[in-house]
Amino acid sequence: MCLITYDNDDCCYKAVTLDGTMYEVSGMVSGGLSDLLGKSSQWTVSSERSQARASRKRAIHDELRDAHRLQARHRQPNSQIAVKIDAQKKLLQVAEEQKHALVKMFCNL
Repeated sequence: MCLITYDNDDCCYKAVTLDGTMYEVSGMVSGGLSDLLGKSSQWTVSSERSQARASRKRAIHDELRDAHRLQARHRQPNSQIAVKIDAQKKLLQVAEEQKHALVKMFCNL
C-alpha cells in the first residue's frame, strides 16, 4: 500500500509506503525500513566500540591498581627499615649520653 499526495492540479508530489519509504517526483528516495536498519547498525557498531573501550578502561584500571599495590609492597620494607634505623640512632644517642655522664662521674671521684 502506498499513500500518494497530489496538488490541486492532480500532479503527484510524494509517495510514502507502509514501511516509511518516501518517493519524491525528483526520484529521491528516503527513509523506510532499510534506512532505519542502516541507522540501527551504526548504533550497534558504536555500542560495540564503546563496550570495547569500557573493557579496555577496566583492564587499564586493574593494571594500575595492581601496580600501586606492588609499589606499596616494595615501599613498606624500606619504611620499616627506616623506622628501625631511627630507633637505633636514638638508642645510640642515649647510650652516648649515659657514657658521657659516667665518664664525668668517674673523673669527679
